[in-house]
Amino acid sequence: MKHLLILLLACAAAPLAWIGFTDPAPDHVPHGDVNGADPVHVPRVLMGEAPVGASLYEFVVDGPCCDGCTQKLYGTALEVAGIEGVAVYFDGNEKLAYGQAWIKDGQDSEPLLTALTFEKYTARECKPESVEH
Repeated sequence: MKHLLILLLACAAAPLAWIGFTDPAPDHVPHGDVNGADPVHVPRVLMGEAPVGASLYEFVVDGPCCDGCTQKLYGTALEVAGIEGVAVYFDGNEKLAYGQAWIKDGQDSEPLLTALTFEKYTARECKPESVEH
């Protein structure tokens, strides 16, 4: 009986080993440290007072799939000229990234939205929902 159990285990292990050796690599690779983004901490909300001469701007990005995408968007936004600070929050339920940026007064938000529209991402202005009374 013992030999039958060992033979059965060996027969089950052979196909599993074959699958393990022939299976292709995963198609999703974590983004890691991208564009200087801190892989540990990406702020979700900008806190405190805006820097002198800067205004708060809110945006939404369609297309992220994970928190790694948040790091990628954060690093990209920090490279845009005139950006004083950035916060990005990935909402896994809606598959959207919500962001805030402090933009220097007098600077257009279009360079930020253009920079954040790449690969699978599409950035747009976050317009407050209208409230009806």
